[in-house]
Amino acid sequence: RDDRVMLDSIFLNGLKEEIQVELKLYESHDLTELMDQALLIEERNEVILKRGTGWKDRGANHRFKDPGE
Repeated sequence: RDDRVMLDSIFLNGLKEEIQVELKLYESHDLTELMDQALLIEERNEVILKRGTGWKDRGANHRFKDPGE
């Protein structure tokens, strides 16, 4: 148990902060699952970065129509 916690901590500390934060949302049963999840998060982040459409960008140009107009 202590060995697993130490290995997980070493792995997590080597990751980018945004991946570390997101991994805390998921429950992993072993280091392999933790690594797989980190890879998926990294892949998703790269796709979002390439598109240039993060959650902040969505709807930025939308204006709600005023019912009085």
